[in-house]
This record gives sequence, structure tokens and C-alpha cells, in this order.
Amino acid sequence: MHGDRMNSVPFELRLTQERKRSVAVRMRLKRMGAKKKPVYRVVVADARSKRDGRFIDTVGIYNPLTNPKQVHFDTEKVQLWLSRGAQPSDPVKRLLSNEGLLAGAAPVAESDIP
Repeated sequence: MHGDRMNSVPFELRLTQERKRSVAVRMRLKRMGAKKKPVYRVVVADARSKRDGRFIDTVGIYNPLTNPKQVHFDTEKVQLWLSRGAQPSDPVKRLLSNEGLLAGAAPVAESDIP
């Protein structure tokens, strides 16, 4: 019965309906750099993709090895993706709040993190 209903819908319409489905999008860290020398890109990716897999957009860089740690964000892209509903992972949320880019979040000192 269910299959008959889908066959009555034109193929083009089914494609547009599938494209309209929402996809969970996350902001997370993508590991780059050499062995024992990590550098991370802050990327926007589908939540189902692997840590270093496909991504939609690059919104920043994080280098934990420099002193002080280097953090750079493209603020326009970050605000755009947050407004579109992208959910930051916990490490990215901490970086964004330290940079003052996360609305309603106070900066968190690293000594405050357990």
C-alpha cells in the first residue's frame, strides 16, 4: 500500500522532497598536521560524516601547540552557520565562547575545565 503511493508521485517531486529533509549539521574539529603535531580546522560537517571526512565549509583554525594557542575564526561564516542551526561540538563551543562568538556564553578559562 505504501509503495503504491510513492509510485504515484513524480520522480522529480520525490527528489525535491528528499532534498528538503533537514540534515544535522555540526561544527567540529578536523585534525590536520603531522604525527604528534596536531593542527585543527574548525569545519561545518554533516553529523554522520567521519571526524576527518567530508565537510561543508571551513570556518576557523586552532593550533594548540603555539604559546599562546592560536585560534582564528571567520566570524561571518560562524554567525551564518549558527543562524542556520549548526550545533558546535563541546571543544568548538569552548573555543567560540572564549572568542566571544557564542551568544549568551561567558568565556571559559582553561583552568576551569575539569
